[in-house]
Amino acid sequence: MRKILLSVFLLTVCLWQAHAQQPLTFNDEAIDFGIDQKYFTINGIYTFVNNTSETHSSNILYPFPVATTLIDSIRILNINTVQPLAYRKRTNGIVFSITISPEDTLQINIFYRQPTDTVNTYLLTSTKTWDVPLKKAVYTLTADKTVSLKSFSITPDSSETRENKQTWFWHKINYMPENEFKVYIDE
Repeated sequence: MRKILLSVFLLTVCLWQAHAQQPLTFNDEAIDFGIDQKYFTINGIYTFVNNTSETHSSNILYPFPVATTLIDSIRILNINTVQPLAYRKRTNGIVFSITISPEDTLQINIFYRQPTDTVNTYLLTSTKTWDVPLKKAVYTLTADKTVSLKSFSITPDSSETRENKQTWFWHKINYMPENEFKVYIDE
């Protein structure tokens, strides 16, 4: 019985250490959303960290809430090197590769837009695939006054109006999204 308990304990410790020492982590995101009569635009900065003393590479699946054929103007930029990253299209997303030096941080800028609809969605819950909450998430949404917004799936922290635009702000710490970011507009 002691051998079994010791084996279970050692297995649990090993699994916990493997989970705690993920080579790459997705730490935070800052996303500027925009919406007008034609497009729902996403412009985000995503921070990845290498927690080890070795260089690590990984393929990143970036999902879209609509078919990739509806997405246009896709741009992925390695902010550290100011170089574009190549990507491969999938049915509902793209895949790109990153490489991070030992104990270093990499920031990626991803920009794209999709046609404005009555429900405009950005996928947040895919963060769960990393098994760790985001240390920080900051979102802004700027809407042209010609767009009549009905509601949001996540309540904003604040807002402001300037000229012909309204902007809403969200700021989250230690954030594991439970819902997708949705912007509902009147038809």
